[in-house]
Amino acid sequence: MARGYTPGAPHVRREIVGTSDAPAFLSKAEALLFVSLALPLCLPLLGWFAGYTLSANVDWVRLWTNLAAFLALSILWIFIRKSNRETARALQEEIDALDASRKK
Repeated sequence: MARGYTPGAPHVRREIVGTSDAPAFLSKAEALLFVSLALPLCLPLLGWFAGYTLSANVDWVRLWTNLAAFLALSILWIFIRKSNRETARALQEEIDALDASRKK
């Protein structure tokens, strides 16, 4: 048992879902991460769409393959994040049910 832990003490009880401002920070960090991952893929495409002459060293097959992989991983990340939130809610419901049964 952790030092200073008193069962049922209000300062010890923590919520799994929605405990702090961390989710807002993490969502900004997550967006920054995805932008930084997508930027190298988007630069040649943006130049191409703008009508600039591109370097002869652009490997278009690799670029489109990397872009498709990035899009697939982004979609997968959305489903993983949703699944984690649902799991956290289910765990929180179980914890709340256990707390309610202990208080009876």
